[in-house]
Amino acid sequence: MSDMSAWRVFVIDDDELFTQMLQVVLDADGRFAVVGTAASVGQGLTGIESQRPDLLLLDHRLPDALGAHAARGLRSLAPLAAVVVLSGGPASVDFAELGVDLWVDKTAVLTLPDVLHELMTVRSVQPT
Repeated sequence: MSDMSAWRVFVIDDDELFTQMLQVVLDADGRFAVVGTAASVGQGLTGIESQRPDLLLLDHRLPDALGAHAARGLRSLAPLAAVVVLSGGPASVDFAELGVDLWVDKTAVLTLPDVLHELMTVRSVQPT
């Protein structure tokens, strides 16, 4: 799948090395194109609004907010986007109630493309 027909992904994570690894894994998969990254919710606001991603990947513990708690506000900038929280542990909040579609353990990064593909297919979101 080329970038022209890949799901557009915006990543918010303050771990630069993890963000780079995530970008490599998703871009190499071909079904996803990372269109922007940010290290905090505040930094991500402008990028999300301008890029209109299909999928938001949020670290749960960010410098300026908990990803799950920021999900609803970020979704208002990209209303059709799926929201996935990445964490180093099990869900610590009722993420569905906060507007999060999926909670994924960061150690599963290598299987993430297949998990995300299933989510986007279930949500009937076509790549843009």
